Amino acid sequence: RLIEGRVATSPARLDPARFSNLLVETEFSFRIARALPAHAAPFELDAVVEAVGAVIPSIELADTRFADWRRVAALDAAADNALGSHWVGGAELEEFRALDLAQLEVTTFVNGREASRGRGANVIGSPLLALRWLANELPRWGRGLEPGEIVTTGCCMDILELAPGDAAEADFGPLGRVRVEFPVSGTMRR
Repeated sequence: RLIEGRVATSPARLDPARFSNLLVETEFSFRIARALPAHAAPFELDAVVEAVGAVIPSIELADTRFADWRRVAALDAAADNALGSHWVGGAELEEFRALDLAQLEVTTFVNGREASRGRGANVIGSPLLALRWLANELPRWGRGLEPGEIVTTGCCMDILELAPGDAAEADFGPLGRVRVEFPVSGTMRR
């Protein structure tokens, strides 16, 4: 779940002391505009796309209390909010339907240097397919997707480990950019 106090708008400056790990996941996110209620599932892809109000370039910050995030067991990760900690969203784009999100290339830079590259197809074939999966899976727990909710669909490239003082910026091409900085102590603006 995205926790309200852990949602930021790009460009974001976050205190690295708040994290055990600085893990950056570049992700496609969607703002839901029309409900996809549990009782109406299963949904075809067209119905899910029509329910989307906007696509949002985003960075999810993964974190965990476990000493080695690479060795966290599946059930432990689930209990730890799937290692989801913070979310940074870029500008919303409502007119995205003409774009092939599966083929859209995304590049993430750390401190101005290319660190990883991926495309939408790395998210189970397309970020929209991941969204459809979620819309059809949630009814098993008696819920659907509601207008105004933000859904992030999973990392489309390598997870990047950052350090205090680093900055990450993801370039989603026609969708725009999203940026997060982790200034060292003493340089945080109040």
